[in-house]
Parts: sequence; C-alpha cells; structure tokens
Amino acid sequence: MNYYEQMFNPQYVNQQNYHEFLKQLQDYNNEQNKEINNAVKAIHDYCEAMKKLDPQHQKIANQYCLIEIAKALNW
Repeated sequence: MNYYEQMFNPQYVNQQNYHEFLKQLQDYNNEQNKEINNAVKAIHDYCEAMKKLDPQHQKIANQYCLIEIAKALNW
C-alpha cells in the first residue's frame, strides 16, 4: 500500500469528494494570491502618488489614508 492509499484509503474516503476538495482548496489559494497581488499593486500606486505631493500634502494624504484604513478594518 503506497502513501496515498494509506492516507486516503478509498475504503473510507470518497475519492471524488476528496479531489473536489483539493480543487476548491487550490481555487481558494489562487484567489487569495490574486488579492495579495492586488494589495501590493495598490500600495505601489499609493507610493507613486505620494511622490508627486509636497511634504505638507503627503502628511495630509497619509492622515486621510490611515483614517480610511481604520474604517475599512473596523479599528
């Protein structure tokens, strides 16, 4: 009996359900990775926009951004 058969014995585990679960898990991980990329891009865009502001306006923008983050994350 190989490792796969020991861990997921077809006598006890419905193989179709198991493979569907693996697919759902992979889909979930792919979606989460996509959202990570979106977040990184958003931070990059934020940094690029901040470079265009003078220090006084950077401070104001940072304050408003922190307020927005706090509201979005229910802080």
